[in-house]
Amino acid sequence: MLDRLRAAATLAALLSITAPSAYAQAPTRCGDDADPAAVARASALFVRAQDELDAGRATAAEALARAVLEQQQSPNARLFLGRTLRAQSRWAAAYEQFDRAARDASACAQREPARRARYAQTVRAAIEDRDAIASRVGLLLFRPAQPVRSDAVVRIGDQEHGYVADRPIPVAPGSVRFTFVARGFEPVERAVDVLAAQVTECPIELRATATLARPAVVVASAPPIDRALAPRELGGGVPFALAIGGAALGVAAVGAGGALFGISDTQFQALSAQCSANGCPSHAAFAADIDQGERFERVGVALLITGAATLVTSAIALIVVRPRAATAQRQETR
Repeated sequence: MLDRLRAAATLAALLSITAPSAYAQAPTRCGDDADPAAVARASALFVRAQDELDAGRATAAEALARAVLEQQQSPNARLFLGRTLRAQSRWAAAYEQFDRAARDASACAQREPARRARYAQTVRAAIEDRDAIASRVGLLLFRPAQPVRSDAVVRIGDQEHGYVADRPIPVAPGSVRFTFVARGFEPVERAVDVLAAQVTECPIELRATATLARPAVVVASAPPIDRALAPRELGGGVPFALAIGGAALGVAAVGAGGALFGISDTQFQALSAQCSANGCPSHAAFAADIDQGERFERVGVALLITGAATLVTSAIALIVVRPRAATAQRQETR
């Protein structure tokens, strides 16, 4: 009973410090943003997880610790998850959780100065646990020669890690086979030798895909316009001018989308020129330029797709419905 009370007291402190997983890129939620219902669910799960770990059942404790994180993100919950992984000798995975717990707690300390002392305890504990197993872990730091978008990933075994510039990925020492995947480039797959307790830099030379993933633009040619029919309504009561206007809007949207794509490509070429064999700059302005290029590309895709769809719809209206108007005109002239 005393152990359960101790575990419950630990969880009360644990859940008062809430922050999201940095890898998931969820909106940061610290203590002031805690959801009482989620805290209650996580509390029950944590007590069970602590019991499992105390009994030496680290695998079961890990499953429960992950359930706690799903209910209420917390630096201390992540710290506990790292300890369940450490109990299974999964050093690289534990190192990653300890490191993320320290970053999350540090971010919350900046957001909530009144709780800074409590967050500082979590930061210290996470760093101590991380550094204690550092001799069992190698760190792999990727240096792509070309700028990559924020959705780039590194696959190592059955694990997928989000790529973050200047942030090494913990791995088991030895020969590590990885696949570096970045949108717009061919995947890079190779092996590298990683030493324990050291940072191994891995330059990556990316090659643009042979055919960049560009949306297909379908431009449908409209049939010739019969001016005698132009003022009349087409079958189904659709004004002839509406179909013509839709076609014009489609052409405009396609043109605007193509222009934005051109701007995006030009910007990424300029960014590539700033990179070298040692990697790309990691300052905030460079990252902001990459984000702007991605926004241009997304808007360009939307405009191209919308314009193509509008063109096709207008062509169908002109081709399929127009004969009805022609028939009506012939009947009127008899």
